Amino acid sequence: MTKKNKLILISLLVVSIMLVATGCQSFKWGPVGTNNGEATVINNGSLAVQQGDYLYYVNGMDATSNVTKPEDNYFGKASVKGSIMKSKINEDGSLSETAVVVPKMYYTANTTTGGIYIFGEWIYYVSPSTKTDNLGNMDSALEYMRTKTDGTKTQSICEISGTDTSFIYTKDCLIYLTENELHRISYTDKKIGKDEKIDEEVSSALFTANSSKVFYVKSNDNEYYYASQVYVVDGQSEKIEIMDENTFNTKEGDVIENIAEQYTIALKQYNANENALYYTKTANDNVAAAGTYGYKFAEDSYAIDKTQERKYAVSALSSFSARGIDVGLMDSSAAEVKIYKPISMASNVNDTETVITLSAAATILFTETIDNVEYMYYLVSSKLYRINYKADKPYEELVSEEALSTSWLKPTVVGDYIYYINSSNSDYLYRVNYKSYKNANNELVRPEGRMVSGYTKYTYPDDADYTMPNDEIPAFMTDADKETYVTNHKVTNE
Repeated sequence: MTKKNKLILISLLVVSIMLVATGCQSFKWGPVGTNNGEATVINNGSLAVQQGDYLYYVNGMDATSNVTKPEDNYFGKASVKGSIMKSKINEDGSLSETAVVVPKMYYTANTTTGGIYIFGEWIYYVSPSTKTDNLGNMDSALEYMRTKTDGTKTQSICEISGTDTSFIYTKDCLIYLTENELHRISYTDKKIGKDEKIDEEVSSALFTANSSKVFYVKSNDNEYYYASQVYVVDGQSEKIEIMDENTFNTKEGDVIENIAEQYTIALKQYNANENALYYTKTANDNVAAAGTYGYKFAEDSYAIDKTQERKYAVSALSSFSARGIDVGLMDSSAAEVKIYKPISMASNVNDTETVITLSAAATILFTETIDNVEYMYYLVSSKLYRINYKADKPYEELVSEEALSTSWLKPTVVGDYIYYINSSNSDYLYRVNYKSYKNANNELVRPEGRMVSGYTKYTYPDDADYTMPNDEIPAFMTDADKETYVTNHKVTNE
C-alpha cells in the first residue's frame, strides 16, 4: 500500500470515528419568532420560563428509553414530545404563534434545579446524548446545550455521564458536580470556554435554581480535625471558604480539644431573596444531637459571626420551607403544618406553632394574597387546594380537579397559571388558571387544565360515531398519543 493510500485510509477512519461520536445531524432551524435578549426573564430553572412577551416551555416529559438510536433525538428529527416550545403571550393571557424552538428532547433526572434557563438570547437546556460507541451502543450521557431563542443557532457545551447530575446554569457559566468534583464551563454570547475544575473531593453541593451561588461541603483537609469545610462559589468568582473547624469554636485553646464544636454540616436550602443559608449541624462528640440552623449573610460578604446564627430545631429537619431568618421554617411533612421558630443555642426544646391542620400531608406550592386574603395553595393526592390559613375557621377549598404531577419537574407558576405535567394525558405540559377559581354567591367554578402548546380542529373519519370536546385535538402531540387522547376523550353518539 502506498503512503498516499495509507493517508486516505487513516483520514477515512478518523472521519468514521467522528461520525460515530457526533452523529449526522444539522442544527439549522428557525427563525422562530424574534430574539429579545434585553427583556426580563421570569422563572428560570423550571418547566416554563417567560422572557418579555414570550413563553418558553417543555412540551411534556418523554422517556429516554424512547431514544434507541441517535436519529431518535437528532436536532429537527426528535419527537415533538419533550421538545422546547415557544408561544407569544397575549394581553388576555392566552397563547399564540406557538412553534417548536428547540426540536430535541429535554430531559434530566435532576428535579431540584432541572428545567430550562434563559439568559440574553440563549435558551440553556439538557438533552439525551446522540453519541454511540464503536459498536453502535447509545451513550448514557446527557448533553448540555444552548440554542438561540429564535432557534437559529445551537451549540453543545459539554456531555456528562448519567442523568441525575447536579447542575445550575448561570448567565456566565454552567456549574456541575460529577464524581465528587465541582466543575465550571464559562461562556459568553460568542463562545464557550474550557472545562475548569473548581474543587475535588466534594462531599455534597447545594444548587439553587434562582441563584448563581453554589455552596458545597468537603471533609476537613487536616486529619486531626473533624469539622466540615464549607465553601461557596459564585459565577466567575474564586471559591470562598465560609465554615471550618474555627467557625463555631467558643473555647480558648487548641481547636483539636473541642470535638463538641467541630460540626459535620449538611446543606439544606439557600434563600437567594434574603441571602440566607440553612443547614444541619451534628457534633462529632457523639453526645449532642443534630440541629437545624440558618445564617443570613451580610451584603457582599460570606463571613460568619456565630452570634448571629439562628437555631430552629433540636433535630435535623429533613424538609422545610424557609419563611424568613427571624420567622422560622415551615414543615409540611405531615397534615399538621408547623413553623419552627428561632430558639436559643442552648435550648433542647423546639418552639413550634401550628399554622394549619390539613386533611392530609400536602405539597405546598406557594402563598398569595388575593383581595386582602392570604391563601396557601397546595397539592393533596395531586389535586390543587387552597386555604385561608389565617381565618378564624379555615376550610380547605378544592380549586381544580386536574391532576398535577410531582413525579418529575414540579409544578410552577407564571402569571395567573400553574404549569404542570399531566400524567392523565400522556405526560404533556398543561396549565390551569388558578385565579379563575370561584366559590361565592352560589357560583362554583373550578378551572380545567389546557395543553400549553394548544389545539387544532379534529378531522373525523367518515365512519365516526362519536364527537370530540370542542371538535379539537392537541396540535403538538405524537400520533400514538393522539390516538390515546381520542380514545380517552371521545363521546359516543347516542
